Amino acid sequence: MLNEVAVVDENENNDSAKKSSELKLLVDNKTRQYEIALALFDKEKLTYQPIKDEYDEILPVFFSIREKLKVMKKMTIKEIDAHLNPPISKEQLIAEAEMQKQLCADDAEKNITMLERKVRLNMATDDDKNSLTAWEVYSIKVSDIDTSTAPDIEWPVKP
Repeated sequence: MLNEVAVVDENENNDSAKKSSELKLLVDNKTRQYEIALALFDKEKLTYQPIKDEYDEILPVFFSIREKLKVMKKMTIKEIDAHLNPPISKEQLIAEAEMQKQLCADDAEKNITMLERKVRLNMATDDDKNSLTAWEVYSIKVSDIDTSTAPDIEWPVKP
C-alpha cells in the first residue's frame, strides 16, 4: 500500500509539474502577446499624440475667435469707403505738387528755349517776343510756388 501511495504521489507530482509547466508556457505566451500589443499601442500613441496636442491647441483659438467676433461691429458705408479709399496724406499731396511744378517748369523752359532761338536768329515776330516775355513770367511764377501748402496752391495760368 505504501507503494501505491508512492506511485500515486509520484503521479500527482508529475501531473503537478506538467500543469505548472503548461501554466508557465501559457503565462509566457500571454506575456509575449501583451508586450507585442503594448509595442503596437505605443506606436499608435506616438501617431495620435501630436494630433491630440494640435486639437487641444485649436479649441482655445476657436473660442478666442468667437469672442472677438462678438465684439466686432458692422461697418457703415462711410467707414467702408474711408477704409477702402483712405484720404491722401500731406506728404503725397506735396509730392504730387512737386511733380506738377516740375512739369510746368519743363514746359515753360521748352517754350522759352524755342522762342529765344527765334529771337537770336531774328526770326521772331512781335507775337513771339510777347509770348517769350509771358513764358518767362510764367516760369518765374511757377518757380516761386511753395509746394508745402498743397493742396491749396494757386497755379499760374499758362500763356
